[in-house]
Amino acid sequence: MELKEVWDKHSKTENYNNVSDISKLFHSKDQIIKWLIIISANSSVLKVLDLGCGIGQYVMAANILGFKATGLDISPDAVKIARKNKLNVVQGDIRKILFKDKSFDIVIAGGSLEHFPETKKGFSEVSRVIKDGGIFLGNVPNKFTIYVPIKKLQQVLGIWKCGYEKSFSKRRLKRLLKGNGFSILDMNKSKISIGRHKIISHTLRTIDTLLCGGHHHYFICKKENNGIRR
Repeated sequence: MELKEVWDKHSKTENYNNVSDISKLFHSKDQIIKWLIIISANSSVLKVLDLGCGIGQYVMAANILGFKATGLDISPDAVKIARKNKLNVVQGDIRKILFKDKSFDIVIAGGSLEHFPETKKGFSEVSRVIKDGGIFLGNVPNKFTIYVPIKKLQQVLGIWKCGYEKSFSKRRLKRLLKGNGFSILDMNKSKISIGRHKIISHTLRTIDTLLCGGHHHYFICKKENNGIRR
């Protein structure tokens, strides 16, 4: 399926339950929201761009925290839902971001850079639109996790719902970030989420954490002055 079709379908299942007010944000376990809270406590109003924003959960969260947030998503349906909720979200492609150079203080890419083959172009575009000294935060799937063969099996069975998706080693992710002018402030791994089958989920999470360290790489970086894009 095309990217738009995949994420149009995905938008129908999303909601704002976990980001609808400040109390929920401060109780959130989402690493990106935790970092946004820390940044908001130590800064004035900053311009935020959320890439692959879906219906705009991070856009809503950033607005609540006092940022001036914009979202970008390839799905027309997701954009419509976001706009109905009075969020500033536009339709567009991460591979050719429709904003000018150095337009944003913070760029978020929460689980979006892995969903197309042109990885280098995506990271280069992030580097282009973020200001020198700006912050880039997001996450991508870990290549070395037991979730990868599970994902492959779901794809073979035709029950995988997220379209194209690649995974990253820590080494490759660091190389992409540094090669596009970012210095890494922090990087960690998340645990597998607990799904409907709790016993299976807890077992997989324990094994994955012990053997692989976690399911996703979460990162927060700073754009160096005159950072070089490659």
